[in-house]
Amino acid sequence: MVTCSNSVTRLVVEIVSQPQGGLNVEELGCTMRGRLEGGDEHVETIIEWWWSDTLGQDEQVLKQETHTFLSDEWEQYTTIIEAPTYFYLFQLFWVKAKWQDEDGTEHEIESDKAYCKILTAQNVFPHAGGGSISQ
Repeated sequence: MVTCSNSVTRLVVEIVSQPQGGLNVEELGCTMRGRLEGGDEHVETIIEWWWSDTLGQDEQVLKQETHTFLSDEWEQYTTIIEAPTYFYLFQLFWVKAKWQDEDGTEHEIESDKAYCKILTAQNVFPHAGGGSISQ
C-alpha cells in the first residue's frame, strides 16, 4: 500500500525583542524567531524596516532583507538598522516580516513602533533630502 502525505509547510514567526527607541539612537534591532510546521520546505521571509514621521505620515521602507527559515526547531534572527556615520535615527521605526506558506497563504507581522528623538535638528536620518539604507 502506498500512502501520500498532504502535509503543507507553514511558517510560524514571532517577534521576541521589539525595537527600542530613545534619545540619540544610532541603531535599532528587532529579534524574531520562526519555525516550520507540517513539512520541511524552506520558507523565505522578507524583512523590512519602515519609517514614518511622528504623525504616522510619509511611511517608507528604508531597508529590506530576506531570511530563510530551515527547521522545525525555533530559530532566532535579528535585524538591525543603523544611521549613517555621524547621524542619529529620528522619528518612528518598525519592522514588518512577510512570508508565504507552501500552499500560498500570505502572512505579515509587524513590530511595535520605536520613537527616536534627538537633542538638535542636525545629523538626523532620514533627513529632508530623503535617503535610504539598503542591504
